[in-house]
Amino acid sequence: MMTATARHIREQSIKPPRLYAGDAIGIISPAGVLDDARRSRLDLALAHLRRLGYAVFEGAFARERRGYFAGADEKRAQDLNDMLRNPDIKALFCSRGGYGSARILDKIDYAAARECPKIIVGYSDVTALSLALWAKLGLVTFSGPMAAIELFDMHRRTADSLWRLLAGATPTWRAGVHGNAWEKISLGVAEGILLGGCLSVVASLIGTPYCPDFSGAILLLEDIGEHLYRIDRLFSQLKNAGILDAVHGIVLGHFVDIIPDSSDNPVDFIDIISYYCAPLEIPVICNFPYGHIPIKYTLPMGCRVRLNADAGVLKLLEPGVK
Repeated sequence: MMTATARHIREQSIKPPRLYAGDAIGIISPAGVLDDARRSRLDLALAHLRRLGYAVFEGAFARERRGYFAGADEKRAQDLNDMLRNPDIKALFCSRGGYGSARILDKIDYAAARECPKIIVGYSDVTALSLALWAKLGLVTFSGPMAAIELFDMHRRTADSLWRLLAGATPTWRAGVHGNAWEKISLGVAEGILLGGCLSVVASLIGTPYCPDFSGAILLLEDIGEHLYRIDRLFSQLKNAGILDAVHGIVLGHFVDIIPDSSDNPVDFIDIISYYCAPLEIPVICNFPYGHIPIKYTLPMGCRVRLNADAGVLKLLEPGVK
């Protein structure tokens, strides 16, 4: 059941101002370390953004190294908070995912994020940051390309999706367009707030203050490099936590580099998805162009959407920016 606090947040969501040419963009590394290859990609991304006309500011600790993190937790959090508190910065792009965003959730200046909302872009491990900001504030964020991964060399459709959304577009995404062969697991039509991201990160937030109330949401999920049995375990956790029964629809992006089970256990991905999702009697689609793939849509976490699995249509019902 949706709590009074969760209901208030959903009715009073916070949208950042749209991005204009010449605006200032900050680059942060809230999670994994940048190796030499990703540092080079980051340089290319900074140059690309400047060519597009943006003023770009790199976080003081964005290239730090501490084990497999981009610096100590305190430094990664400081970069994020410094950007949140800077009124001149209009958007934050994360350099990469990896692992580490969850370690700084208790160090975020949520008051600054509320007082001066900004566009925040990232996916994968950045799911933790995105969902925490929604759970705490109702801040709309954007699950999209990252600076040291693909921002400098995006496919045209990926780039169009990103920049149009940050400028206030409300697109309709259709199956079959540009070779997008979605698979329909369960038919139906539903509306709700789009929430989710990387499956393993979503599951890791369950039971914490940073996990949103998913009641009535359209749940978005993707992942990379997971064993099939782990995917089953993660969906089991969502089921046992009551999340699958609470949502109004499910959009599954691409699950990349799945590691199959042993040959004597011929369960496949669709078997797992169907087991957990088909009995829900809500619209469910999979292979939506989202996740760890080169051609993908940027999606606004916290915006209302309509999922029509019968027609193969996902419609954004409101802009993600104001």
